Amino acid sequence: MNFMYDAPRFDMSKSPALVIFFNKCNVKCKYCDISFLKKFRNGDQLNLDKILPYVDDVVFSGGEPLMFFDELVEFVKTVKQHSKSLVLYTNALLLDRLLEVIDEFDNVVIDVKGTTTDNILDNVKMGKRAAATLLENYKILNTTYADKIEFRVNQYIERNDFYNELVNKTEYTTVE
Repeated sequence: MNFMYDAPRFDMSKSPALVIFFNKCNVKCKYCDISFLKKFRNGDQLNLDKILPYVDDVVFSGGEPLMFFDELVEFVKTVKQHSKSLVLYTNALLLDRLLEVIDEFDNVVIDVKGTTTDNILDNVKMGKRAAATLLENYKILNTTYADKIEFRVNQYIERNDFYNELVNKTEYTTVE
């Protein structure tokens, strides 16, 4: 299995969380940090039963966790035995797999990355067809699962663009 463990405080959680990163994906987002995860191919094996008592939430992220469907299902079964809150980060392109497990998760975050100056979906190197699929899948999911679906766009500011972006968006005021 290609994944790594981390146990930081996670942005969706108000308590300690275990974040499980899967290091393969079905798209190549320009600003994804998946290349960093590939450095952890041969890490120590951790026992979930020993870690879970110390965390309240378990977050599955990537890469794309749904590419490891069987492993994800096994993780979910183990975590559910400990009554933990479950969060899934996904690009939502594998809709059939997502629909099979969505009821097991407390939150599902559809995560897209890009810059402030580019069109976000054009910046995601999945092609226009896949971007259209992502949006269509989101609409399908949002009709039934609006209470647990979050569509998140993470914007990254490129160094060269930062100054111009800041200056162009700053409103100047004077105080007398």
